[in-house]
Amino acid sequence: MKYNSVIILAVATTISVGTTLQADEKPIVPAEIKLGRKVSYSQDIVPILKKNCIACHNAKTKEGDLNLESPQLMLTGGDSGASIEPGKPDDSYLYLVASRTEEPLMPPLPNKMNAHKLTSQEVWKLRRWIELGAKGSASIGRTPLKWINPAKNLSPIYSLTLTPQDDYIVSGIGNRIEVISLTDANDRQSLVDPELKTYAHRDFVNAIAVDPTGKFVASAGYRTVKIWERSEPQLVQTVPASSPIISTARSNNGQFYAVVNQAGKVSTGNDKPVANWDSGLTQVSATAVDDLGKTVTLATGNEIRIIDLQKPAEALTVAVTSPVHSLIFWDKKIISGHADGVVRVWHRPEGAATYVAEGTELKKHKTAVSKLELITTAPVGLIAFQRMAWFHFGTWLPKY
Repeated sequence: MKYNSVIILAVATTISVGTTLQADEKPIVPAEIKLGRKVSYSQDIVPILKKNCIACHNAKTKEGDLNLESPQLMLTGGDSGASIEPGKPDDSYLYLVASRTEEPLMPPLPNKMNAHKLTSQEVWKLRRWIELGAKGSASIGRTPLKWINPAKNLSPIYSLTLTPQDDYIVSGIGNRIEVISLTDANDRQSLVDPELKTYAHRDFVNAIAVDPTGKFVASAGYRTVKIWERSEPQLVQTVPASSPIISTARSNNGQFYAVVNQAGKVSTGNDKPVANWDSGLTQVSATAVDDLGKTVTLATGNEIRIIDLQKPAEALTVAVTSPVHSLIFWDKKIISGHADGVVRVWHRPEGAATYVAEGTELKKHKTAVSKLELITTAPVGLIAFQRMAWFHFGTWLPKY
C-alpha cells in the first residue's frame, strides 16, 4: 500500500504541472482598465519592462541582440527586426511574444530572473501604448548608485588580526583600517584607498588577513577584496659615528634625534645634523631629546644629566636611587623608567637649581622598565615595557 500511494501521488503531481504549463502557453487576452488618462511610457510601461524584460534585454546583456531600455532601442530591434511598430500592436514583435500569441513566449517559464508572464491588465497597457504611437523618451538604464559613508559613530570592529612578527595589530574599524604598532605607541597608520580619500572601504571591513611576510594585507568588504602592500623602509639619513652606538632617542613629535656612541660623543639633529659634542659619559644607559631639539637627557649609573645644547657645559645633574633604563620628555618634565620597576616623573620648579622628583611613582612589576613610550594621540597616556609585558598608565599626564 505504501508504494501505491507514492505512485498515485507522483502521477497527480505530473498532471498538475502539465496543466500549469499548458495554461502558461495560452495567449493572454488584454483586459482594459480605467486609468483616467492616457497610457504613459514612464508610469505604465517602464515598470512592466523592468520587472519582466530588462534583466535579459539591456545594454550589457542583449539576448537576441535586443535592448529594451528605451522606445528608440525597441524600434532598432534585434535579430528579429524592430520589436515595435508604432500604432500596430498586432504587427509588433514585443507585443506578440509578451502576450504569448506567438513564439518564443516571453518571458520564458521557468527562468532564473524571477520574471513572470504579463497579467491581462499589463498586456492591455502594452497594447494601448503601441496603439497610441509607442511614444516616450525616458531610458530605463540603471541609475548609478550613490554611495554614502557610514555614520562616524558607527565604528564596529568586525575584523582583527596580528602580523606574523607579532609587532602590529591590523584592525577594521567601521570602514577604516588601522595598523597599530605594539612596540611604538605613536606608530599608528590608517590604510586609505586613494579613490575614497579618507576610508579604506565604502562599507564595513568584515575580514582582514596578513601574509606570512607581513608585507601584504588583504581586506574584505561587501563583494570587495583589496590588497594593500607595505612600502619598503626608506633611508632618510646616515649619522656617522667614530665608535659603536650605545643609545639612541627621538623626540615625541618625531622631528629630532639623539645618538650616543661608546666614547660618549653625542650627535643631535633632524633632517640635517645640528650638533656634535662630547658628553664625557661612556656608560650611557638611556637617552631622550625634547620636541624642540634643544635639550638632551642622558642616564648613566645613578645619575640623570640634562643638557641644554646651547650651553652644554652647564648641564644639570639629578641623583637617582635606581639605575635608569629608559627616558622620555613630556613638555617640561622628564619621565624615567628604572631597574627597580618604578616609573618616576621629574620637574624643575621655578628658581630651582635642578630637577626634583614629583610625588608620582608608577609601578606594575618587579622587573626593570626597559622602554617607555608616550602616546600623544587622544587619549594621552604612557606605556611602560617590562620584559614580556607592557602596561598602559592611562591619562594621568597633562595634555597639551
